[in-house]
Amino acid sequence: MAERETNLVAAGSTHTARELLVRSIEFRCPYRIPFTIQVPPAILDNEPDKGLVREVEEKARYAVSAQGFKSGLRLKLFNGDPEDLGDGKRRDAWGCIIQHGAFVHHPLAHDVAKVRTYPFPDPDDPARYRDIRRIMAEEGNDPDRPYAGVCLWAGVFERMWMLRGMENLLTDMYVNRKEFIHLRDRVLEFHLATIDNLTGLGLDGILFGDDWGTQQGLFIRPDDWRRYFRPCYKKIFRRIRDAGSHAIMHSCGDVLDIVPDLIECGVQVLNPVQSMAMDIDELGTRYRGKLCFWGGVSNQRELTAGTPSDVRRQVRYLIDRLATERGGLTLSPDQSLPANIPLRNINAFLDACLEMGGYLI
Repeated sequence: MAERETNLVAAGSTHTARELLVRSIEFRCPYRIPFTIQVPPAILDNEPDKGLVREVEEKARYAVSAQGFKSGLRLKLFNGDPEDLGDGKRRDAWGCIIQHGAFVHHPLAHDVAKVRTYPFPDPDDPARYRDIRRIMAEEGNDPDRPYAGVCLWAGVFERMWMLRGMENLLTDMYVNRKEFIHLRDRVLEFHLATIDNLTGLGLDGILFGDDWGTQQGLFIRPDDWRRYFRPCYKKIFRRIRDAGSHAIMHSCGDVLDIVPDLIECGVQVLNPVQSMAMDIDELGTRYRGKLCFWGGVSNQRELTAGTPSDVRRQVRYLIDRLATERGGLTLSPDQSLPANIPLRNINAFLDACLEMGGYLI
């Protein structure tokens, strides 16, 4: 549905959709709470009630979209086309092999000494940034353009375990500490160089993705995270903010233990705020007004298995617990929507955002 969205906001607003999101992140009193949603076309195509489809499409026009560039292109780094190995296997630019969405080959799994010499992709390769530079050069000054954000997926921790394998990497922290730190620092420098290449392009935000949470806490002890990874994020988010962009952290799962650290590292937005993993009451009590929350509506619970009333109730709950009058909340599903989401629940989400978020329609 991304291609069907526009960058519209409600009639009578003095804020463009981009400004609405910027003001919410910066706590500068947006006139309403922004929301985002991307509905898979299969949900719309398979819905027999075409009147409901039209209703959802109309309401979704009021979502804050990051895909509304007139060129139709997305602000996406080009990391090379994956090599097709057959049997559903693909090799990425780092030498990792993915099959049906799972990593089945970690190139450094059997020789930790290679962490010092293993060739990485070139972060300064102009091809990685060509589309982003072209879009921003052609459309960056358009007052009606959408929020310009770039996602840096597979951050420090994720790229490390993709290269070494999860069990190996977690063991390395204690058994092969020098090699662990060397690999961490090499991956960190790659990402810092990427941020440097994005500096000066007029990007509104840079999202750094590193999944740290399980359903019940971090993958590692919080003290180990602070010892080995907090210094990395301090450098990353300081570099992003020095570039003039919003610092957005994506981390699935329960990361409540490190939220104060992320704030001190310069994070301005926490995404996706999974309400089935995070204690929303505690999150709001401790950090509302200090961080912009993005997400919160569960596609494991209310959107998939709930009723429209459950969806509306969750939206109301998130607003009451996480939003302030100055901003600090963007309502959204907490993950990409699967194709089995009932369209009536998506409609209920849109209705709740429109009715409870301060829209003027």
